[in-house]
Amino acid sequence: PASAGNYELSMAQYLTGTPNVVDWMENQLLYIGDANDVEISAEVDPTLSMQISSTTCDLGDIVPDEISTCNYYITVSTQSGNGYVSYIHEDTNIQTSGGADDINDAADEGGGSDVDASTTSEEYGVSTTETATADIVRINDANTSSTFDQTDCIYMNDNNVTANATALTTTDKSFALSTGPVSGDITYLCHAATVTGITAAGVYSHTVTITLVATY
Repeated sequence: PASAGNYELSMAQYLTGTPNVVDWMENQLLYIGDANDVEISAEVDPTLSMQISSTTCDLGDIVPDEISTCNYYITVSTQSGNGYVSYIHEDTNIQTSGGADDINDAADEGGGSDVDASTTSEEYGVSTTETATADIVRINDANTSSTFDQTDCIYMNDNNVTANATALTTTDKSFALSTGPVSGDITYLCHAATVTGITAAGVYSHTVTITLVATY
């Protein structure tokens, strides 16, 4: 039928072996349409949460020919259908109070995306355990465990090794992301630094800011 409504339905039964003899007939009304349908709907509100494991990250005493590292992790949960992106930026270079001296960024020393304790230069940068492509480079498998996690960061501390690292700037750089909803998605950040014999003595510090953005 072209439209919804009540339609008369006629039914008849013919006796087996007796063609054209009607056993019974019945007329009924049959409703055809969608006015008797019930649509069930619901809404799931988008959520976004982040927890940082620590608000401090101590590189300790940095000495020449060794890398000093520290790490912390970020836990993200979101019901956003397209996931999220986490970013990091710094307020200044890691430097002494007043900025008289600083530790150069990894890229400033020609190391590209690493901090190399075997070079005669000072370098500082950060890596991520995120497996997807991000602005911050993924941590190297320093302990050759075939995994990329915080144990690699711990292994590199106080060792003469090369650490994957990206220089931080005052502009946001992505370090973790997803393409769909996640619950308790953990990403570690590993900060690494090395100095030379002529790096000025002092207490060096800076502040990094973590930003989380849901993708819609």
